[in-house]
Amino acid sequence: MNAPIKLPYGISNFDDLISQGYHYVDKTNYIEKLENLPDKYIFYLRPRKFGKSLFVSLLQYYYGLEHKDKFKELFGDLYIGQNSTPLANTYLVIKFEFTQIDTTSEESTLNGFLKKVRDSIRDFCNTYSDFFTPKEAAEINKMTYPAFLMSSLIFLVKRKAPDHKLYIIIDEYDHFANQLIAFRLEEFKKVVGAEGFVRKFYEAIKEGTALGVVDRFFSTGITPITLDSMTSGFNIATNLSLDLRFIEMMGFTEQKVQELFELAIPQQIEKIDQLLPIMKAWYDGYKFHYQTPNLLFNSNMALYFLKHYQAFEEMPTNMLDINISSDYKKVRRLLTVETPEENFKTLRKIVKGTPVKGIITQEFSFEKFFDQSDFLSLLFYQGFLTIESQWAKRVTFRVPNYAIQEIYITYFWQLLQTQNQFQLQTDQIQDAVEEMALKGNPHPFFQLIHTSLHHLANRDYQRFDEKYIKVIMMAQMMLTDAYYVDSEPETPAGYLDLTFFKRPNIPINHQYVFELKYLKKEEAKKLTATQKASKKQLLNYIQNSDKLKDLTDLQAWTVVVIKDEVKVERVN
Repeated sequence: MNAPIKLPYGISNFDDLISQGYHYVDKTNYIEKLENLPDKYIFYLRPRKFGKSLFVSLLQYYYGLEHKDKFKELFGDLYIGQNSTPLANTYLVIKFEFTQIDTTSEESTLNGFLKKVRDSIRDFCNTYSDFFTPKEAAEINKMTYPAFLMSSLIFLVKRKAPDHKLYIIIDEYDHFANQLIAFRLEEFKKVVGAEGFVRKFYEAIKEGTALGVVDRFFSTGITPITLDSMTSGFNIATNLSLDLRFIEMMGFTEQKVQELFELAIPQQIEKIDQLLPIMKAWYDGYKFHYQTPNLLFNSNMALYFLKHYQAFEEMPTNMLDINISSDYKKVRRLLTVETPEENFKTLRKIVKGTPVKGIITQEFSFEKFFDQSDFLSLLFYQGFLTIESQWAKRVTFRVPNYAIQEIYITYFWQLLQTQNQFQLQTDQIQDAVEEMALKGNPHPFFQLIHTSLHHLANRDYQRFDEKYIKVIMMAQMMLTDAYYVDSEPETPAGYLDLTFFKRPNIPINHQYVFELKYLKKEEAKKLTATQKASKKQLLNYIQNSDKLKDLTDLQAWTVVVIKDEVKVERVN
């Protein structure tokens, strides 16, 4: 049996990945595809942790003149090593990245952006010291406006390295802008507007293309929020993010994840059929074009799971990597953009499982009315929604996977508590869930549901239904990470409302299925009939499901809510 591979979790430097023996999921065929395009100036957007920084590093090492002597070492075993292109290692490459910029004020944003540009120019001149002196770099970096630095560098390259071209690479081009749009939209409009320093920076790059100095450009980010604002300054770029030919350039297909499992955990190959569906439920589901044949895994999430299983031969207790969950918990910020009330209504639909539809916005302009298609598009680009289907230009969106669903529901629960000025202590919820999981007593949990409903304002009940009950139950359970919580799983007889099933690494003595109903206060007389019909429906689901009817630890409950009163009845 071959030794398990080293998984490249958290590795974003291509040289480190190859030279230190990490396994690389070969994406180098896309170098050839990009180079064969008539388009030379590219934007490519994907959600966080999809491998953007590693791909940027790949381009640096492939095209950088300074890495020519390492070509065979780095690329010899990869597709592009066997099919090298004419432009390999022929460029002077300069890389910019715009993360970790202090956006607390207009001045700090400008200074942070300026520092990033200065740092990149200094590194560029040091790398290509055969062409440029430290004094020349220092003279450029004395300037106090990003566009002036960029223009000066371009003219320096034209003068000192006339036989070479620039390849400009930008990682996370929109990182600082994503922070600005939520908190200080007017400042965002100013910095990317006609006279803003961001647009002027890209105008300088465009000038470099006209001079024949800047030959290629590749930029990654998450959202296209600044593309429209930059159009006047850089209207020569092509956005390939939704191009069917490049959908799989980042992220992993299910086939690749299975191959990784077999290579990383060869001694547990027989577990693939058990574990792959769990990984799919948590990390798969991304679709960036309605015609694509394959859904995509978030690559970092998949590697996180596999790395943990490789080390401990069990699933991680926290299925969502904390490094990712902290990045993804941006729903609150997105809700505040332009139309917070309308955004919250949309969020409520998403959480309740109501289909949401809109047209994907490919270039944002905050000079026009911000509609719900724009809000849905922001969620889509951030990875909070994905494409379910498409008719003409109109897209039906869905939540991609369980990890994102958990983030939505947990946040929605926090928002409900804040709006209604109440808070259930986490210890209370943990105690109640432990009671139901280990002792088979769900009544403390039902009491918490009653308490939550009792605190809701009358405005919440104006649009209340059983889906609200489901969300509240799911949210409280998800806070504990004790069960795998599933909404409307399919059985041969129909769809269950809610299930709490065992997670493989958590000791659980009792599992649960629920049928949920809601009655208005004036409908209280229907309680007995509703309970009877719910019981019959739930028993039918169980009896017609081979999986459910063989579970000896399964409890089935009907839950009927009358306004804020919870009426429960055990079925089996």
